[in-house]
Amino acid sequence: MENTVPLINVVFLILIFFLVAGVVAPPTARELIPAETSDLPVVPPQSDVVQILPDGTVLFRGVTTDLDGLLAGPGPWNKTGAGGTALQGSPLRVLVDQRLEAARLIDILERFRAAGTADIRLMTVKGQG
Repeated sequence: MENTVPLINVVFLILIFFLVAGVVAPPTARELIPAETSDLPVVPPQSDVVQILPDGTVLFRGVTTDLDGLLAGPGPWNKTGAGGTALQGSPLRVLVDQRLEAARLIDILERFRAAGTADIRLMTVKGQG
């Protein structure tokens, strides 16, 4: 009779490795109510999504930050990553609360454009319809 304990140990080690090594996107802010859509394809969660709350507060990677500090750092808005490496083909993804005033959203997006962002994509959630 063969001993299957080593095989089970290896399977559990592989399971633990993939749980630890997997990329987990930070959750959206509790007070954020994103816009809904029913016609667009579903996109998996991204970790580099800029969240904008109804009062104009900006969150990046789950941390509240001011827009000036965010624009000064590396990211898709200025096409540089950590250490100044160039980010090619990485659009800026923005998840906006549906209660945010349109004029305020336009101001924020214009600041990202002025910082060098050419590709801005507004994210929505899939609606019930």
